[in-house]
This record gives sequence, structure tokens and C-alpha cells, in this order.
Amino acid sequence: MAIEARELDVACEWLCGVWRGVYLRGDEVRRERKEGRGWVDVWMRERYGVKYLRITREVTFSASTVVDASDAAVDEDSDDEVPDEDAEIIERSSGCEMQQPLTPVCYDIVHSASYQVPVVYITLSELSPAAASSPEQVYSLLVPDAYKSQMQAVGTMGALSMGEHPVTGSPAWFVHPCLTQDAMRAVSQREAILGPEMYLMRWLGVIGSSIGLSVPIDVAQAVQMYHEEADIESDTVVAKQVP
Repeated sequence: MAIEARELDVACEWLCGVWRGVYLRGDEVRRERKEGRGWVDVWMRERYGVKYLRITREVTFSASTVVDASDAAVDEDSDDEVPDEDAEIIERSSGCEMQQPLTPVCYDIVHSASYQVPVVYITLSELSPAAASSPEQVYSLLVPDAYKSQMQAVGTMGALSMGEHPVTGSPAWFVHPCLTQDAMRAVSQREAILGPEMYLMRWLGVIGSSIGLSVPIDVAQAVQMYHEEADIESDTVVAKQVP
């Protein structure tokens, strides 16, 4: 099931508006962001005449993946001794210092002219180069446990591949779109008409969820309300047309 570039642009603009409507509204949004499940920012970007949607979320990574472990390594051959009082402070505070930090991950949703579907490109600019380029690390950091086996079963490297971002030209991980149309067709069989907005939401449910890009609760609720209001409006129009 395909979608045209202009239709995807409309859907992405709509999702930006939905997200802005719920941003910073209520404790649930703040709690989701604190737990690394919420979206930090959602906005349309344009470069070289190409529009794409960027969703940024903060993910919990271990400290060793954010900062190269060699930078913080302790020299075991050093003759320096840590004073007892300093050692006690370090021991007490190590739990706070080694807490897993929240690191931004950018998901860029770009239309593929070849496959006529959205493709998500993931950049992890604040990770150490070793972690950002390692398939094992990326799967461990981004792919939920429920999806790991099926993602890794697709191809030799799994459904995630490293390639060039089609707009920025930077290295990025992306979900290969070769099976996206089939997946979208399977989840939309009961939909007589699937508008661009609901297409994008279905796509996020199928593709986004597999790489940790789940729709936040408040956004999903706002979308559900939109969908229900659209159905009511459609039924009202039909009723008025019936003599």
C-alpha cells in the first residue's frame, strides 16, 4: 500500500499539529519524556526542496555508549592513591554518576520515490562512534525485546541497515522499505478508505514501534479523538444527503 509524497507531507504536518496540541499538557507527557518514551520535538524540515518529518525522543543509554569508555578509563598502573574520605564520597555518589543518561535520538521520516512509502532514518549523533556504528549495540538500544527476533530475521544484518541519509548525506540507520507496502496492506485490509493521516499512524504502529518510535499515550488519545470526530462528521454529511 503506497502513499504519495504530497500526501505524506500533509500527514506529517497534521501530526506536528497534534503533537503541539498535547505538548507540555499534563503529567503524562512529562512522565513519558522522563522515562524515555515520549517525544521531545516534532517538526517539519526542508532541505534542497525535500520535506521530511523529524521526531526526536530521548532514550536511556548506558554511560559507556554516550562517552567513549577509553576517555573515562582509570589507569590501573597509576601510583596515585585515592584518599579514604574521597573514596567514600565516590562510593556513595557512584550510583548517581553512573545513572543512565537520556540521549536524543533523531528519527527522520522521508518519502521514498522508489518504493512510494515512508522510510525512517535514525541518527545517534551523541553516541560514541563505536556504539553508533555497531548493529548489535543499535539493536540493543533501540529495538524493543518483542521485535528483536523478527527484525533480525530479515536479511543478514536484520531489518536495520546503515546507509546515507537521502537528504542530509550523513550516515544513518534506516529500516529498509522493501516490505513496507506489504506490511501496510496487511494492517489496512479492513479500511475501505485510508487517509494520509491514518496511513501515517498505521505506519508508525508497524514500523515505528519496531525501532522504539511508539506513539506517546497523549498523542494517541488525541488522534483517536480526531478519528472519532471525523467519523461523526462523515456520518452527519451522509445523513443530510439521504432524502
